[in-house]
Amino acid sequence: MRLGVANLHFQQTYPGDKPDRQPVHTVYGGANLFKADTCVRMGDIALNNLQTYAPNFVEPGPRAAAQEPRAPAHPGRRYR
Repeated sequence: MRLGVANLHFQQTYPGDKPDRQPVHTVYGGANLFKADTCVRMGDIALNNLQTYAPNFVEPGPRAAAQEPRAPAHPGRRYR
């Protein structure tokens, strides 16, 4: 029973990942590539791409709609 109490205390102290929004990108690069303005420049590029290709968050932009993958009629058939 002591282990159960310890586990409960651990879960209360460290609840784990929140169900909120989570980051979706990881950036890899050498330290020689990282500069003081790297994050700002990447943010500017991301914002420009968002405004260009998805200006309305409810509907995909023109390129996204054109490239949207079509689901196969029977997805399970690929795995038989």
